[in-house]
Amino acid sequence: MGADAIKVSISPNLSGIPSSFDVSFTTAIEMLHILALGKWESTAPELGMTGVRNGISLKNSQQARLHYLLEGIGVINSEHTYSTLAVKTRNPKGNTDSKITKRKPEQGLALNGRWYLDCCLNLGQKLEVVDALSHLGYSRGFIKIAKFFVEGILLTKTPIKADTGAAFKNRNGHPF
Repeated sequence: MGADAIKVSISPNLSGIPSSFDVSFTTAIEMLHILALGKWESTAPELGMTGVRNGISLKNSQQARLHYLLEGIGVINSEHTYSTLAVKTRNPKGNTDSKITKRKPEQGLALNGRWYLDCCLNLGQKLEVVDALSHLGYSRGFIKIAKFFVEGILLTKTPIKADTGAAFKNRNGHPF
């Protein structure tokens, strides 16, 4: 992700926040992903309940939320995104198995561009996949928010601590 500035406009003007400001391209992409995660939270069934997404019956689970996050992350350049994550999430068994692979696992969910997410992952392994987003240039703040999302912690009820919030300030120091 590049470092070019993008102008963000907020309408209507929110109290205490300028109506427009410049952010880096990376921050703008992270903001779009956070908006998508918020949309999931507002439209998905309760945790553990089943709903329909893209015509497929799906339980609102950690696995489904990780899949949703990775689909969004992979929209820009699926080959680069998933090949990087595949290398960084290899299983520690000494073989070349990865949590993200082009070889369809027995239990896997399809990602963009003929890639698959292994569905036999515990929470720690799912969070390792999220941590690997740092190798794609995503900030610590975004990764922390993505982890909350995958864990099922509602973003709207999660206070963002100062270290996370610092990643989401524009060039003039105003928080988003």
